[in-house]
Amino acid sequence: MKAIYLRVSTKELDEATQLPEILRTFGLNESECLVLCERISAYDEKKQLGRSKFIELKEMIEKGEVTDVYVYSLERFERNIQRMLEFFFFCEARGCKMHSSLQPYLNNMFPKSIDKALSKNPIYLFIKYMMALIYGFVAQNESFFISQRTSKAVVKGKVTTSYKGNKWGDKYRDLEGNRIDLPIKTIESLRRRVKFLSKEKKLRAKEIVKDVEKNFKVRISVMTVSRIKNGKIE
Repeated sequence: MKAIYLRVSTKELDEATQLPEILRTFGLNESECLVLCERISAYDEKKQLGRSKFIELKEMIEKGEVTDVYVYSLERFERNIQRMLEFFFFCEARGCKMHSSLQPYLNNMFPKSIDKALSKNPIYLFIKYMMALIYGFVAQNESFFISQRTSKAVVKGKVTTSYKGNKWGDKYRDLEGNRIDLPIKTIESLRRRVKFLSKEKKLRAKEIVKDVEKNFKVRISVMTVSRIKNGKIE
């Protein structure tokens, strides 16, 4: 069985947006795959037991029911170095291949033309395992710096402000145009989404505005998109 795992960290994001890219990258038919979706952190240690769909996936891999598991990006599995390596070797030991749209080389690193005997050379295994370690580091490092930036970004009091003294969240309005104070994590998620859509997906500002309205129920301007993209909003 082929399984697709979709995950986002917060309820404000839509994990289903990852599916079309996975299907396109690997030429998959959704009707022929098991799709597992959840909205929960893969970084927060306290929330790991609540990852019911990921636990379900591992149980099926353990039983030999899943031969291939597909994900948009490897940090969707784990945002922790140790847990990423554990899951990688967990899959390796059970003959389940991990496939990522953004990191396609992990299980397809060497050309099929390489002689089978040569592919067993320890240097190839070393490179493969080193790549898994690097992906785990990148995932955890990104989450670590996000948490650090968030903790230092605001000063809490009667009015929550940025470290520069600007009112936190004053650039955001709901779909009715009312000013709203968004939670810090939501703002971080929204800004990551804008940067991803602009830099990775190459969407136009107006398309990004519509995406934010759909996934965050927040109205932002084209100018705000530009400022987030260029790092001008702290």
